[in-house]
Amino acid sequence: QPGVPKGKLSDMMVHESAVYHGWKVSWWIYASPGVQPDTPAPVMIWADGHRFLQRDMRARLFPLTESLVHSKKIPPMVHVLISPTFVEDPVNGPYTPNGHTDMRSLLYDTVNDDYNHMVFGEIFPKAETMYKLRQDGYSTGACGQSSGGICAFNQAWQYPERVSRVISRIGTFTSIQWRWGQEADTDRYGFQKPPQALQGGEMFPFLVRRRERKNMRVWLSDGAYDHELPFGSWPLQNIQLANSLKMQGYDFRFRFGNNQHNTELGEAELPEAMAWVWRGYDPAKTEEVYEQDPVEKERPLFRVGIVNRSAR
Repeated sequence: QPGVPKGKLSDMMVHESAVYHGWKVSWWIYASPGVQPDTPAPVMIWADGHRFLQRDMRARLFPLTESLVHSKKIPPMVHVLISPTFVEDPVNGPYTPNGHTDMRSLLYDTVNDDYNHMVFGEIFPKAETMYKLRQDGYSTGACGQSSGGICAFNQAWQYPERVSRVISRIGTFTSIQWRWGQEADTDRYGFQKPPQALQGGEMFPFLVRRRERKNMRVWLSDGAYDHELPFGSWPLQNIQLANSLKMQGYDFRFRFGNNQHNTELGEAELPEAMAWVWRGYDPAKTEEVYEQDPVEKERPLFRVGIVNRSAR
């Protein structure tokens, strides 16, 4: 919208993580109009944060945020944008800087709480020297795409008291970080036990169905022509996860298009997704029990149709 006040983006900062044994990540902090230095602000955490720095390209995150704040569809907020590694050129560089795809996957696809420990234990204390941040999960969200999508979901799954609002686009709910244990063990009788598997993102649809409901609000999107790889099926896993969220009564929204493994659908819908996950936000509150929309409860489960074969 024309004439809307602009927020402020910091210079790039570099953090050396103790959780990841000296690994360096670039990060930035953005404050929307309306953020007051002395008032703790709601916050969104953005995986692959270097991909959101340009105002006029890709997701247009900052103009989008400013317009939504101006129209009171979201509260004034701080964005903490974190890259999976050190970024030399966020404008012209590759999607994963320095080619560190393995390390990006380790940070984002691993189903444990290490990433939260780095974000909240190491980076947030630095961020709070610049802006005061809300400490409650009600006031904290996370967003990402592909491996960043499962990262955002995993942050809330592991720690819903600290992160409760999730936007996942083309999320990698597949077995990229699944593997057998490296060493077999023996039981107390001396018999060899099989190696223990490292749980991967493919487990999330089943974990959501079988575990107690966690207090999360989730926007999920994918497309029919997303990846089919040895790690798994991106479309089918996202559909299964959506059905699991529905079965367990989560407050969720699922959008399924015809896109491939790209963020075009997610970026087109980001204004709606941001307004949806932050709807009803009240700065006087520190918690809310999210309930599934009664309209969603009456809708059927998602079903699969074959889209790339002839009728024969």
